[in-house]
Amino acid sequence: MKQLVRITGFAALAALVLVGCGDDVTNVVTNRVVADLDEVGSCFVGETVFNRADSAIYVCAGNGEWVSMKGDSGAQGEKGDEGKQGEQGTPGAKGSDGSACSARLVDEGIEVSCGGSVVDTLVNGAQGAQGAQGEPGAAGSSCTASPVDGGFQLICGGEPVGVIRNGAQGAQGDSGVAGASCTGRAIEGVGVELSCGGEVVDTLRNGANGAQGQQGNPGAPGAAGASCAGRVIEGVGIEIACGDVVIDTLRGGAPGAQGNPGVAGTSCTGRTIEGIGIEISCGDTVIDTLRNGTDGGQGQQGEPGVSCSGRAIEGVGIEITCGDAVVDTLRNGAPGGQGEAGTSCTGRTIEDVGVEISCGGVVVDTLLSGNFCGVVAYNAQTHFCDERDSSIYKKVTINGQTWMAENLNHEYEIDGVAYGNWCYNDSAEYCARYGRLYSWAAAMDTAITGCGYGVDCASAGNARGACPEGWHLPNYAEMWALFSFAGDTLVDDPYGYEPPYHDVNHPKAARALLATYGWCNDRAMPSGICVGAERGGTDVYGFSAFPSGGRNIDGAFLDAGDDYASYWTSSNYDDLNQAYHLGMSMFRGGPGGMHKGVGFAVRCIKD
Repeated sequence: MKQLVRITGFAALAALVLVGCGDDVTNVVTNRVVADLDEVGSCFVGETVFNRADSAIYVCAGNGEWVSMKGDSGAQGEKGDEGKQGEQGTPGAKGSDGSACSARLVDEGIEVSCGGSVVDTLVNGAQGAQGAQGEPGAAGSSCTASPVDGGFQLICGGEPVGVIRNGAQGAQGDSGVAGASCTGRAIEGVGVELSCGGEVVDTLRNGANGAQGQQGNPGAPGAAGASCAGRVIEGVGIEIACGDVVIDTLRGGAPGAQGNPGVAGTSCTGRTIEGIGIEISCGDTVIDTLRNGTDGGQGQQGEPGVSCSGRAIEGVGIEITCGDAVVDTLRNGAPGGQGEAGTSCTGRTIEDVGVEISCGGVVVDTLLSGNFCGVVAYNAQTHFCDERDSSIYKKVTINGQTWMAENLNHEYEIDGVAYGNWCYNDSAEYCARYGRLYSWAAAMDTAITGCGYGVDCASAGNARGACPEGWHLPNYAEMWALFSFAGDTLVDDPYGYEPPYHDVNHPKAARALLATYGWCNDRAMPSGICVGAERGGTDVYGFSAFPSGGRNIDGAFLDAGDDYASYWTSSNYDDLNQAYHLGMSMFRGGPGGMHKGVGFAVRCIKD
């Protein structure tokens, strides 16, 4: 008969002994381990101990005496090779409350499960050599395990010897922190600002203009257009008819109260131009032409129409009948209240822009005069078009200099391959928000000028570089003129335009050029960089610098959206490996030198 004994110690708990009796497996709980049974003394029924002196388990019987659960010794087997003494193990940490465990006989040994999970398998040992025949041992007691409340009771030889109890239930976990509510606020010309729990967490910015779409297929011939004419109806207004159908009547308003004397208005007239339409002139200026529709192709034969008629109903209006059915009633309007005094309107032609409409001294609209960048109209007074990729940029004039009011976003290429310019984190979203970052060679258009690292390419004139036609990369003097004026210092360069002229710290000038939002990741920062609700500068001149960050020579991107912006100039620094740039943050700013391989933003200045 094979016998397998395993004793496992638990801190402050009984040892688990797995005993194989024949083919059965029984769990036995021993209360303690003693060096010698003689030191134990009295016992209580069912108590068990493991006696190290004879390596046997004893149970306290009903008569209060210890009874060995070990059978008689067999004959002495052959001596095996002596094993090495094992090293003393370190004390284990106190375990958490355990789960209820059970054992199951499998082909390879005994599988032990705790809390529903298999935690170990006691693999059968290899077959030992045949020992000498021992004396027949005394019959052992059979052991069983029975479920009880809270675990399993072990019974050996008809006597209860212990209980294996289920592990305690784990403590209730803490509740999670309540999430913050989030809202969105539209910012005109920027996008949607997201706030969670009172803090601005991000801004979803409007996307850049899409590329020009492909030419669509020719449309089918349209229906024949009808010519329109206007007829004055005394006491009513102007009746508009297209073809033979009256489509609307521009009714005169009720007489208004006597207004204050208005500014003398410009008289407007309409002149019919045969084959074109009606030309509208105000004063001596033609402001618009209402063109006739073009003749369409021959239409298909229509279904026979239903004749309609109108019947005046006194005090109600006009009842419209088509065929035999009443389809609508055009009801008389209620008498209008006394109208307010009207204001006189005038038009003023603005060169390269269009006609500015003012009513009562207030500009109410501007009719643009055909300034298009690709297919998108723009105001030439406040914007300009980069015809290379149909990008529209804001512009601003500061102290006689006209600057781009946003960063350049033109992809610089050599022979059709992008060179020396990047979107921050290689993300198109950052290009749309902050423009591109350029190495100095790309900003100077190295393919044309040969400028770059270790090259002296000081230019006697303007260096266009990567800028649009009619614009150029600013030199140091132009950049310093902007910076010193913005700080309201109106001082000359403290170093007289001669190297070295760095380490200049003018926080007032920097703050005057920074956009009023979008800095510090739209959050407050320590050390006074962003205080309270401050998220940007004063932007008093409309330069609108945003934290475009930079790209290091090792390819790492730094500081976008946080607290740093820098712009290249076309001027070499005091060696040929660096060039001048203007760096700005929430708390300082000024010119300095930087390695030409670094990626910075570009602001062009008009020729």
